[in-house]
Amino acid sequence: MPASYTQDNDPIQHLLITTKAYDAVGALTSLKHRLDGNSHILLMVNGMGLLEDLEEKFPQLRFYAGTTTEGAYRRSKHDIVHAGTGVTKIGRANITDPPSWFSDFSSLEISCIWEREIHSALWQKLAVNCAINPLTAIHRCPNGDLRHREPLATKLHQLCDEIAAIAIAANQNELAGDLHRQVNKVISSTAANRSSMLQDIEANRRTEIDYISGYLIQVAAQLNIPAPVNKKMLHEIRKLESATPIHRDLE
Repeated sequence: MPASYTQDNDPIQHLLITTKAYDAVGALTSLKHRLDGNSHILLMVNGMGLLEDLEEKFPQLRFYAGTTTEGAYRRSKHDIVHAGTGVTKIGRANITDPPSWFSDFSSLEISCIWEREIHSALWQKLAVNCAINPLTAIHRCPNGDLRHREPLATKLHQLCDEIAAIAIAANQNELAGDLHRQVNKVISSTAANRSSMLQDIEANRRTEIDYISGYLIQVAAQLNIPAPVNKKMLHEIRKLESATPIHRDLE
């Protein structure tokens, strides 16, 4: 596959962003001279809130959002392990039919669908991440421990209850009613996995907590819903981040 460099001048028609959430604005800014109203930009990052930021900063561009339950991890710089099979959902608000370029995704060997309700799909991924990721990072444990260690199981239940209350206030009723089951399903299918947030903490990298628990807390504040358990998660992760020097991968 031919390489394309940031400093090139050829227009970009299709761009896939898979950076850490906090790096996406900088990455897109470095390419803005190659983007215009004909550019289609697919954002596949953890958390929520970033899409709105990008749409405000780059109103001339067309953004699409994606979320996946595929599992993968990097064993070394150029060695990626496909660790779990899931579903990838791509969509854009108020767009019911997929654009022509989506055929490239639907023909992949992995399951990839056009999601008409992409906002709800993003909320579902956010809710599960809010329940699992901070707890595993704080207690330095694989996902399965959240069910098998009693103190963690209790905290997980409290988190799910609080997330569900916020989801109901945000008109995500279906998600709220099924959240406990969905979280337990993910934990069961990924019991031996170490969450991306845990891996970030262990590698002294900045986490995406501001786009996960931070976004949920922001929504809760706007809707006047208390979120003390999620606030505690946010505080604990930020404390872990500040305890050691943060470095970024330069690979």
